[in-house]
Amino acid sequence: MGHDHRFGQEEPGLRFASSAPSRLRRLALNLDRGAKVIYAADYGAAADLKPLVDVQQATYLIGSDIKGVMTRQSKVAFASRQTAQDMLAGHGGQLGDFDAALRAAYASMADDTIMIRQRRAEKRQSS
Repeated sequence: MGHDHRFGQEEPGLRFASSAPSRLRRLALNLDRGAKVIYAADYGAAADLKPLVDVQQATYLIGSDIKGVMTRQSKVAFASRQTAQDMLAGHGGQLGDFDAALRAAYASMADDTIMIRQRRAEKRQSS
């Protein structure tokens, strides 16, 4: 989901850069600590380097034909609800908030992990 997590017990301003499944596990394991804020890249921004949007303010396009990052089911964040609706019209899926995207991520985590492991094995065999 391309997020930046900031947990209350960590150093101020510490950013975690890791894969989506590992960030999801970290979020699940730290539920009792509670994130101060989580950011996602704004897929609707024109810039190559996407600005960050607070996930609580973002609108997600879930399950569209937009290729997911390390996941079969895409969950793409937009700062603008209108931009998300425009992308929905062209790419399918459904709109939701962060909780809906998180539910989708948890539901598909096992399949995504299997897919990642298979791709890594294929790369090792072709090398």
